[in-house]
Amino acid sequence: MKLTSPIIAFLISASLASAQVVVTDPIAHSLTRIDHAQNIAKYVCLEHLRRRRREVSLDPESTASSERWSGPEETFMRAEEHQENLRILAVLSSECRELFRLIFIEELTYKEVASRLGISEGAVKLRVRRCRLTGARLKQEG
Repeated sequence: MKLTSPIIAFLISASLASAQVVVTDPIAHSLTRIDHAQNIAKYVCLEHLRRRRREVSLDPESTASSERWSGPEETFMRAEEHQENLRILAVLSSECRELFRLIFIEELTYKEVASRLGISEGAVKLRVRRCRLTGARLKQEG
């Protein structure tokens, strides 16, 4: 006899513990059947999609690559931008070039740069900002 209501199960069995056991078994059994039905439906749908899938042969020569060397225009643009940045760097003051060398090439922190130059960390940040603004202005002027 399958019971679907805990209240009816409690009235028949006269104890809450046995009522939970009586009710849990049919629920667990039905959940297992639902799980099984969902798996069957999922695999039927997947098989249907696999059958509809078209086989396509790819020509490796016509497929675009994400490698840096595969886009000559992009490589050329990067080279031009690099040359422009080198030109701007050459125009900047020696103080700015030294500051950028310490930060970007030697990868020192602002605190390390400050101790090496004998100035405060705030002064380093201010100088970097001024140098960047000068570089941006020079780039706009072209």
